[in-house]
Amino acid sequence: MLVYLIGSLGLVHIVKMHSVIYLLLKKKVQLSSKNKWK
Repeated sequence: MLVYLIGSLGLVHIVKMHSVIYLLLKKKVQLSSKNKWK
């Protein structure tokens, strides 16, 4: 049970990290595309 709990918590943490990285990448792409249109 404890191992399952830790595993699910780890999964949530990984998903959160991925979403943060994804958002940062999206912002970078938006900034670069804006610079291209100048």
